[in-house]
Amino acid sequence: MDLLLQDFRYALRRLRQTPGFASIAVAIMALGIGANTAIFSIVNAVLFRPQPFENPEELVEIYTTGRNSEIGATSSYPDYLDFREQKDLFADVLTYRLGMVNHTTEGASKLLLVEYVTASYFSVLGLRPLLGRAFDPASEGQIGAIEPVAIVSHATWQRRFGGDPSIVGKTVRLNGRAVTVVGVGPEGYGGSWVGLNVDFWLPVAAGPLVESLGEGMISDNLYERRGVHMFFVKARLIPGVTVEAARAGMDVLAGRLAREYPETNEGRKIQVFASKDVRFVPIVDRALTPVAGLLMAVVGLVLVIACSNLANLLLARASAGQKEVAIRLAIGANRGQLVRQFMAESVLLALLGGGAGLLLAYWIVNLIMAFEPPLPIPVAFDFGLDERVLGFTVILSVLTGVLFGLAPSLKGSRPNLIPTLKDDAPTMGQGGRRFGLRNLLVVSQVAVSLLLLVGAGLFVRSLANVQRIDPGFETKNAAIVATAVDVAGYSEQEGREFYRQFARRLEALPGVLSVALADKVPVGAGISTRDVYIEGYELPPGQDDLEVDNGVVSPSYFETLDVPILRGRGFDERDGEAAPRVAVVSETMARRYWGSGDVIGRSFRLRGLDGPRVEIVGVARDTKVRTLGEDPRPYFYLAFGQTYQALAYFIIRTAGDPTRMPETVRQELVAVDPDIPLFEAKTMSDHLGLMLFAPRMGAALLSAFALLAMVLASLGLYGVVAYAVSRRTREVGIRVALGANQGQVVRMVVREGMTLVAVGLGSGLALAVVATRPMSNWLYGIGAGDPMTFGVVGALLASVAFLASYVPARRAAKVDPMVALRYE
Repeated sequence: MDLLLQDFRYALRRLRQTPGFASIAVAIMALGIGANTAIFSIVNAVLFRPQPFENPEELVEIYTTGRNSEIGATSSYPDYLDFREQKDLFADVLTYRLGMVNHTTEGASKLLLVEYVTASYFSVLGLRPLLGRAFDPASEGQIGAIEPVAIVSHATWQRRFGGDPSIVGKTVRLNGRAVTVVGVGPEGYGGSWVGLNVDFWLPVAAGPLVESLGEGMISDNLYERRGVHMFFVKARLIPGVTVEAARAGMDVLAGRLAREYPETNEGRKIQVFASKDVRFVPIVDRALTPVAGLLMAVVGLVLVIACSNLANLLLARASAGQKEVAIRLAIGANRGQLVRQFMAESVLLALLGGGAGLLLAYWIVNLIMAFEPPLPIPVAFDFGLDERVLGFTVILSVLTGVLFGLAPSLKGSRPNLIPTLKDDAPTMGQGGRRFGLRNLLVVSQVAVSLLLLVGAGLFVRSLANVQRIDPGFETKNAAIVATAVDVAGYSEQEGREFYRQFARRLEALPGVLSVALADKVPVGAGISTRDVYIEGYELPPGQDDLEVDNGVVSPSYFETLDVPILRGRGFDERDGEAAPRVAVVSETMARRYWGSGDVIGRSFRLRGLDGPRVEIVGVARDTKVRTLGEDPRPYFYLAFGQTYQALAYFIIRTAGDPTRMPETVRQELVAVDPDIPLFEAKTMSDHLGLMLFAPRMGAALLSAFALLAMVLASLGLYGVVAYAVSRRTREVGIRVALGANQGQVVRMVVREGMTLVAVGLGSGLALAVVATRPMSNWLYGIGAGDPMTFGVVGALLASVAFLASYVPARRAAKVDPMVALRYE
C-alpha cells in the first residue's frame, strides 16, 4: 500500500509539471466517463434501483396470460381470491390497480393518481404508514358497501396538505365524495409502479363508490367478473418455498381454473416471477432491456474512443520521455517499478476524469430530462447518484485507466537503451513499423465513429420518414381535451345530456369550426378491440375469435378529423339510443372480411354469434390506429349516441392557433361543474408528439453521442498527425531545403493521415453493416443497410478527418528550413 501511495504521489507531481497535458487528458476522460455515467444513472433509475420492500427476495409477482398467449398480463379479482387460498405457497397475497381521481379543494380541482389496494398491501410489502393505520382486513368482503377511506402518500401529504400532523381523521373530496384519511404513507415510497408517484391509496372495496360505478354495477361489477383482467398481484412466499415450487403449484391451479371456468380461463396460464426480476411488467421489461443495452453500448463505444485518445497521449508522453527512462534504467531502476509508476499515472488521470465526469453526467441527465414526454401523468424517476452509480463510475475509471494505460506503460518502460542514450533512437514515424499501436488506435477510433454515425443517421432518416407519414386524418388546428363525468357522480342519462350540451357550448366559442366526441383519439395509448362475428368469414387456423380495433364517435367526428366517407353515410341524429345499432367500417375491414363487394347494408355481431347485430351504413377511409408506422388495419366505428362512454375526448377544430383552446375548455368546464376532471388537454400536434417522443429521443441521443465520437476521433487523428509531424521536423526541413514545395509537403502528410482514415472507414463500414441489422425493427421506411446513410456518413467523416490531417500538414509546410535543420 505504501508503494502504491508513493506511485500515486509521483504521478501527481508529474501531472503538476505538465498541466496542459493533464487538463487535456482529464477533459477527454470526463467526456467518455461522463456520458457513460449519465446513461447508466438513467438505466439504474429505470431498471435497477430497488423498491424499499422488506426481504424482497421473498416477494413474487403473479400474472395471468392472455388466452393461448405466453405474455404475462393482469388478473381478475376472482383470480386473486383463488391465489390467496394457496396457503401452502404464500404467506399472504395482495392485489392493486391504478386509477385517477379528481381532488377538489375550495373550488379548485386537480387530477391525482391513486392505487386501489387490498388490506394486505402494506403488510405483504413490509411497509408501515408513517401516521395512522393501514386498511381494515374486514373491508375486503364489502365491495361497494364501506365508507371510503384513504391513506395519503408522504409526498402528497407534504405538497398538498403542508405536512399537517392532524391529517388523520380529516376528510378529502375525491371524485366529489367525502373520503376519510386514516393514514400517511411511508416516507420515500410512491407506489408499486416505478416512475409513478401515487397520491392516495384506497381500499379495493371502495373502488365502485369512489369511481361512481352506480348501484347497478355493485352486484355485477368489475370485481366479480372473471373475464375482466385489471388487477396486479404480488405475494410473499412461505419461508422455504422457492419460486420454482410456486410456479409448479400455480400451474396446477391454472389447470383447475380452466376446467371449472372454461369460458374465461381456458387457455390461460399463471406466471410467477421473482419480484426482483420484474421492474414494470414482463412485456415492458422485455422491450426496455434491449433499449437500455443499446444506449449503454453506444456510450461504451464513445468511451473506447476517449480512452484511445488517452492511450495515444500516454504513448506520446512516453515517447518524449524515453531518454529519462533510459537513464533511470541505466543506473539500476527496476522496469516493473517504472510500469507501476506509468500505470499509476494512467489510473490517476482516469479517476480525475471520472470525478469530472460525475459533474458532467449530472448536467447531461438534467438536459435529457428537460425533454419530458407529453403524458397526462407526471413521470418521476430518481436519477440521483446512489452507491450503484458511484460504484459504476469508480470501477469504470479504474478499468479504463488500467486497460488503456497498460500498453503505453509497457512500451514506455522499454526504450532502445543504447541508441536512446546516444540520441540515435528512431522516433515515431522514423523507421520501425509504420503501422504501430498509435495508428491502430486511430483506425479503431475512425471505425467506431463511423458505426455510431451510421446508427444515428439511420434513426434520423427514420424519424424524418415517420414525420412525413399521412395518418389519414387532419392534424392541424385541432385541440383535444378528455374528461369523465362518472367520477363526478353523473348517471348515464345525465352524462349523455352533459356531453350534448357541453359540445354545443364549445361550438359556440369564437374560432371553433367543429367539435366531435370520441372514446379515444387515433394513434394514442388507448387501444380498444371487440370480439366480432362475421357470417361467412372463416377464421385462420389456430384463431378462436376475431378481435377488431374500434372506436365510439359522434356524427361530427368524420368532418372534424377530415376522414372521408367513401361509400354510404356517416352517423347522424337518426342513430340514437332507440334506433337499430349501426357502424361505419374502414376500407381495409370491408375489403378483408367481405371482399370486393358492396358492404352497405351488411352486418356483423358484437361479442360472438349471439351478440347484438350491427348494420354497416358507411365505409370510411383508412387511418392510422395504433402507430404511425403500421400497415392499414381493420377498424370500425360505433355511434356515440348508441354506445354510452363515461370518459370522452372532445376533438375541437379551430380556425387558427389551437394552443389556447385547452385552457379555454378548462375554464368552460370549471364554469359548468368544477367536480368534472380534465384528464388531458393538448393540441393534436402534442398528441402525435407523444408517439414520436421515443424516436425523437433515440435520434437525438444517438446523434449527440455520435457527433461526440466524431469529434474525439478527429482530435485523436489530429494528435497523431501533429505528433508525427513534430517528430519529423528535421526531415521536413531537409525536403524543403532540397526543393520540395509546400503542396508536396502537405500532400505527403495528408496522405499518411488519410491512409489511416481509409483503413478505419473500410473497417467501420464492414462493422456497421453487421451491427445495424438488429435495428431494422426500429426503423421506418428505410432498411438497416440504407446506402444513402452509409454514403453521406462516410463522406462527412472523411471530410472532417481530412481537416484534422490538413491543419498540421499546413503548419509543417510552413516550417523554416534553417530552423528545422537545427531541430533536436
